[in-house]
Amino acid sequence: MFNDFSKLEVRTETIQEKSDLEKVLDMETKIIEMYEIYERFEHYSDYSGNEDDEYQSLYTAVQEKLANIKITQEVLQKYINARDNTEQNNQARIRGMYSAALLEIISTKTPEIHTFIDGKNKKFNFLFYHIQNVKNLTLTNIQGDYILYKAGMNGSATNITLQHITGENTLSYAGWNGGSAKNITLIDVIGKDTLEHTGLNGSAKNITLSNITGNWTLCNAGSDHGSAKNITLNNITGNYALENAGQNGSIQNILEENILTEKQKRIISKIKKIVKTMHILSLEEQTKMHEKIAELQNKIFAEK
Repeated sequence: MFNDFSKLEVRTETIQEKSDLEKVLDMETKIIEMYEIYERFEHYSDYSGNEDDEYQSLYTAVQEKLANIKITQEVLQKYINARDNTEQNNQARIRGMYSAALLEIISTKTPEIHTFIDGKNKKFNFLFYHIQNVKNLTLTNIQGDYILYKAGMNGSATNITLQHITGENTLSYAGWNGGSAKNITLIDVIGKDTLEHTGLNGSAKNITLSNITGNWTLCNAGSDHGSAKNITLNNITGNYALENAGQNGSIQNILEENILTEKQKRIISKIKKIVKTMHILSLEEQTKMHEKIAELQNKIFAEK
């Protein structure tokens, strides 16, 4: 009888390793738990310098804890697909910083890569909130307040293209506090305070806006010892656009729709066409198109 048992095979159960997305989602939970207990993360204001330190602390932690995972555009897209961020509480803000850390890892480790994110019309408040360095980003079809808020603070935000965005404070304070925002293109954006305070005590250059709806667009741009240069406004609806722009700073080369030449209008049409068709291109071609947009933005002002 016992000889029969000797013929039985012993099966070794193997535990399937988690996917990179699962690891990223698990780490988000741990990061939120880690930082929401700190008192300095409980309250914040638009002018809080401490908030910059908070992001740096979180970004460093994310770098260390995800060091063995390759963060790619595909992983980031899947992460955003898996998440909504509809609140404006402390946890939502930390989640926004976490999304920024993921994108900044891509932008710093592979700055030549183009990152295209389709929000699929979901709501994600604080998306890429406080990101210090970001390059070659196209973001479309998303709702939420404080998207890319303070992008380029003490760093740089370069080649940023946004289309079909709904929410307040989109790219507010971009290029703030010694940082820079360069080659920024926004098309079809709804919400107040778009690019408010951009270039505040920093710099902003080559900003092209078309079909923007909301009050206070570019208010205080280039103020407080900052600068804003080469701004094109096409079909802007709302009050107080450029209110106090350049106050105690400088603002140069503002082209509004009513003073654009036919050549300049054709250049803007080319930019809009590139933005609207960029999503169907390969990643390599998308990066080239960002370079083309930058070239056309400079050409607008060469045509004066």
